[in-house]
Amino acid sequence: MSENSTNQIDSMDSNQLEQKPNGRKRRPLWARILCGLGITLLVVVLLAGIALTVLVSYLKPEKLTPLVEKYANEYLDATLNVGRVELTFWSSFPKLEVDVRDLEVTSHLSERITPDLKAELPVYADSLLQVKRFSGAINIPKLLVGEIALYDIIITRPKVNVVQATPELSNFDIFPKSEEEKKESSGEIPDISLGTFEILDGFPVRYYSRPDSIEASVVLSTTSLVGKAAPVYALTVEGLTDIGTPALHIDNLGVGLGGNLTWSPKAP
Repeated sequence: MSENSTNQIDSMDSNQLEQKPNGRKRRPLWARILCGLGITLLVVVLLAGIALTVLVSYLKPEKLTPLVEKYANEYLDATLNVGRVELTFWSSFPKLEVDVRDLEVTSHLSERITPDLKAELPVYADSLLQVKRFSGAINIPKLLVGEIALYDIIITRPKVNVVQATPELSNFDIFPKSEEEKKESSGEIPDISLGTFEILDGFPVRYYSRPDSIEASVVLSTTSLVGKAAPVYALTVEGLTDIGTPALHIDNLGVGLGGNLTWSPKAP
């Protein structure tokens, strides 16, 4: 047998090794790796979708609302009452929407002070927060890759009362003390984007500080942050301010703010 015939036989054997039993050529290694990664990603997405479907289907408002109250009251040094909590996913895919109605947070400040000190505080000392409605959404696929994309954050008729009873005690000390503080922090900020943030029907904020003898209130009539041109956001704040101190008393001090705000997590 000649040398040329031998080379042709070797070439035919090599081609046969690169072919599947049905005669088709095997795909290159890189293509098989990409295909495997794609299938794996698809499986992960499908499993996440199934888990969310089961979660949202099970956590109907009548089940979710008492769960939120239960675990919040176990964690907070305060009492949380909420009228309704609802989750929506498939009708708003790929966003997970949350809708909260009639939320109220009551501080336990009165239980930590003497009756004489309580008598010196305003009647709203324990009423920390009230919200008629809160709604918003987060993009789940982006969250899976480490990005936080928020949409349509709407807060309706919120009320906030901040009361400082002593230099150590206030009505907003409702979170448990951490046992260990992190000495080192990476300082990494995830990618955050916000579509729209609005506060509707006014936003009264009252502040009372007994140690400083300061009582102030702000009523924000218009508050919005629009991110259609992110990372440039359009910011609008308007309202009235009342300030009272023993030496100074100002009524109906107008406040206003508007313009563009630039925010980028890559260059915070």
